Amino acid sequence: MTFLANWKRLGVTAVVAMGLGLATSAGATPTAGGDVEGMLKAAGEAMAQSDYPVALRQFAMAAESGSARGQAGLAILFAAGHGVDRNPLQAYKWILVAETTAKTQRPGMVEKIASFKKDIGAQLDDVQRVRGEELAKEYLTEKGWK
Repeated sequence: MTFLANWKRLGVTAVVAMGLGLATSAGATPTAGGDVEGMLKAAGEAMAQSDYPVALRQFAMAAESGSARGQAGLAILFAAGHGVDRNPLQAYKWILVAETTAKTQRPGMVEKIASFKKDIGAQLDDVQRVRGEELAKEYLTEKGWK
């Protein structure tokens, strides 16, 4: 069973907890400051409560701060259409960004991300995959991360 099929069967909270290590302790509150761990905790708590708009906001702030876990969280939300319209192209962009970031930040995540990337990529045609790669590269270049 593929990572994405397994994820659909288990639900988003299970993926957050097991798949990419995004789950965090309960009781976290949303944060707008530079506390990336706080953002991830708030996102994990929001995911557990199916509060996807809050999860999206918190993962987005963490992603913009350079967090591979935040970037992977965005990929999951775009892949599932939770808090946003389902968009495999954006999911692919964000999982590519997360993969690049994780290589230096969280090497233990790279294999799990690669599996998720393969599943998302399978939903795209060749033109879309190339476009997703371009979007990821543009984002990383804009941020000065590549």
